[in-house]
Parts: sequence; C-alpha cells; structure tokens
Amino acid sequence: MQASILVALLTLLVQTDLGVEASKITPKPQLRAGVIRELEAPKVLTTPSQSLATVAVKVAEEKIAEAEAKVAEEKEKARKKAIAKARKKARRKAIAKAKAKAKAKDPSQTAKEKISSLYISDNMDMSKKIGLTEEEIKYLLNESGLIKSQAIVDTLPKVLAETEINELFSISVMSLESGYFQSNYAVNYCNYGGLLHRDGSPMRFALCEEGLRAAIVCQVNNLHGGNIYEINDTYCPPNAEGNTGDYSWAESVLSIMRRYASVAK
Repeated sequence: MQASILVALLTLLVQTDLGVEASKITPKPQLRAGVIRELEAPKVLTTPSQSLATVAVKVAEEKIAEAEAKVAEEKEKARKKAIAKARKKARRKAIAKAKAKAKAKDPSQTAKEKISSLYISDNMDMSKKIGLTEEEIKYLLNESGLIKSQAIVDTLPKVLAETEINELFSISVMSLESGYFQSNYAVNYCNYGGLLHRDGSPMRFALCEEGLRAAIVCQVNNLHGGNIYEINDTYCPPNAEGNTGDYSWAESVLSIMRRYASVAK
C-alpha cells in the first residue's frame, strides 16, 4: 500500500518536471511544403566582385556606344565637308569657264582682225599659214556667200587646219579651179583642183574630204617658195610653150583672195 503510494508520488513528480521542461521548449511551427522547398533550395548570393564586374561591363558598353556615335558624327561631318568642297570647286570652275567664255572673242571678230591685218599682194608668201582657226574659216566661207555647198563649208575648214599652207590662197585656188565648187568636176567627181590624169581625163574622188585633200596636196607640191608667180609657172603654165609672161592665173587667184578678205571690212 505504502509502496503504491510512493510510486504514484514519484510518477507525479516526474510528470511535473517534464511538463516544466516541455514548456520551456519553443514549439517548431508547421511549415508549408512550398516554403520548405524554398528553404531547402540553394541560394546564389551576389558577391561584391560580381556587382563590380556588372558595372564595369555596363560602363564599357556605354563608352563603346559613345565612341561609335562620335565616329559616325565625324564621318558625317567629313562627308558634308567633302560635298561642300566639291560644290565650291565646281562653282569656281563654272565661274572661270564663264569668264573665259565672256573674254573669248567671237570667231567673226577674230577672223576679221587676222584678215584685216593682211596685205594681199604678189609678194605674199603662200606657203605660210595666216593662222585662222576652223571656226574662223567657216565664218569666212559663210560670210562671203561665194560657196553654196554646205558640205564644203563644213569640211574644208577641218582639212585646211591640218596643213601649213596659206588658207586664203588655198581656198581661192580651189574656188578658181572649181567655179566656186559648182563646176561639173566639183559636183560629180569631188574634183576641186582641176586635177587631170596623164591622158587628160579628170580625176574622180568618192568623198568631198578626199577631193579637198587631193587638191591641197597638189597646191603644196607646187608652192615653190610661196611666190604666186612661180606657182603659176608650174601649177597653171602659160598656154604657149616657153611663154612665162602670162600670169593671168596668179592674178585671178589674188583677185579671189581679196574678195574673201573683203569680209573683214
């Protein structure tokens, strides 16, 4: 009996002590499954070195972007500068060309100046050029009104510009020999120099330019120092054999030269 009571008292004491200890322990809260997984998942912490690297990359990218923008800006400035320079150069060139054109004299004026300074006489050297340009010769032919063929007016200046013969003399000889480029030989055979074969038949040329060149070659081959009377003796010798006193051909050529030269008056 007494033993039973003692056991009961001991049991009560033990339970009391356990309760006190248990009350001191903070009960663990109940966690949801999701929260538990979150707590259990490893976390990647940002370290100071990682933050500095990110900032450095960002700064570098910004500097690269600034440099690229600056390069693009410089290129655009250079492009605009080049365009402005090219336009300025073209404008100066155009102005210079316009001034030169304004200063350049009209072919009619220069032709008149060159021809009016000439003294056409039997002492003139027919082997030396006067110095007329193609434009000036063309003006002379048109203004004289002596040549009706436009083909001759267009072609003769070019052919004459390639030779060293006196231009007025050459034009006048062909005008005399071809009836001002309207004779049968001139129209049908492009023969402007009265050129004949050994059998007396007229030479025939297919083209106007070909006939003009042949006529000028014949003149050049008979220049004999440029004196028109000496040229007369071989180019168109007197009818009577041994007669050197007939210079009607030379006088006719000089007369035609004066007709062309009258354009300058």
